[in-house]
Amino acid sequence: MNTLKIGPWQALEKPITALRTAVFLEEQGVPEEEVFDGGEGGDLHGVLLEEGVPLACASLREEAPGTWLVHWVATEKAHRGRGLARQVMETLLAEAARRGAERVSLEAQSTAVGFYEKLGFAPCGEEIRFPSGFVLVPMEKLL
Repeated sequence: MNTLKIGPWQALEKPITALRTAVFLEEQGVPEEEVFDGGEGGDLHGVLLEEGVPLACASLREEAPGTWLVHWVATEKAHRGRGLARQVMETLLAEAARRGAERVSLEAQSTAVGFYEKLGFAPCGEEIRFPSGFVLVPMEKLL
């Protein structure tokens, strides 16, 4: 049975830390100081758990009144393609709208653009290219 929880960092830190560590640090090699930037405490977080094990998560940060940023969307590798991150995202976007969000932006990994387009996001700027070949695509959605 899956359980979807949304809330502050203090309530969801343990499962989100485990999943971000597995996906971003171990699988993708992102530096720890980028994955955990110290701003988590003010973010709204969502995590989908199966029997207590974190399978998908995402975070939202209010950048300015009405403008929110999605970041660190992750799904445990063995569970990708099951719509788990979509469930987390839909729940977080609905909560952001309830809290007054009018615009939500993100920087998608190039391989995930289609996922975000299905959620109603559209590319909105120049790709960000890193020397390593890593590419981020700025996207936004109006609520």
